[in-house]
Amino acid sequence: SLTAAHCVTDLPIPNLKPSDSYALLGRFDLLNSSESNWVKKDILEIFMHPEFNASAASQRSHADIAIYQLKTKVEFTNHILPICLPHGNENVVNIFGDLTGYGESEKGLVHEVIPRDAQVSSMDNMKCIFKHRTFWTILAEGSFCAWSETAGPCRGEKNLLKIA
Repeated sequence: SLTAAHCVTDLPIPNLKPSDSYALLGRFDLLNSSESNWVKKDILEIFMHPEFNASAASQRSHADIAIYQLKTKVEFTNHILPICLPHGNENVVNIFGDLTGYGESEKGLVHEVIPRDAQVSSMDNMKCIFKHRTFWTILAEGSFCAWSETAGPCRGEKNLLKIA
């Protein structure tokens, strides 16, 4: 399971162990107890990107990624599917995709119960920097940007999203 490293380090529970955690796969509405298309998986281990530094000012960087190793195998369904990531040096400019997540919204709402979704198109890094000048500090080799004129699930990025 893939997540942002800051989602692991920003938890209000100090010294949280993987054995105390679990992942909800296929879950959509966190308050709807009648949802049935999801499974709970125990976490065996959490791997943080080796360059991630939770105390650094540029925390939301190319290294802001973590992987949960689950204790048991995942069975794919219509509601639980693998993600698609580009391979190595694959050209990712002008490719359309979806971003989905539960983070903080541009309205400052934290941990929403229904995930936000945005259909985005990837763009050249220089074009990205011209649209959102602060991204020059966090764009790194291997990163790319995605843009939507009308939607964006992240706060503070004004519809311009960096995908590492």
